[in-house]
Amino acid sequence: MKFIKKNKYKIVLAAYIFVAPAVSFAQGKIENPLGPNGPTDIPAFIKVLLEGLLKVGIPLVALAIIYCGFLFVSARGN
Repeated sequence: MKFIKKNKYKIVLAAYIFVAPAVSFAQGKIENPLGPNGPTDIPAFIKVLLEGLLKVGIPLVALAIIYCGFLFVSARGN
């Protein structure tokens, strides 16, 4: 019993190392997480990733410019 209490993290880690692959590959086929019509190669994936970053980044940059202008005006010359 002392062995289990003393090494419980090692036992859990060893069980996870052997059980997780068996459970994750039980289906035998890895599906595309971006959907059936998602990118199938690396350049297409990078293109989709950059398009998503642009959709999020452009409004953030616009809000940052507006906030910077607000700080500039509210400083009143100081």
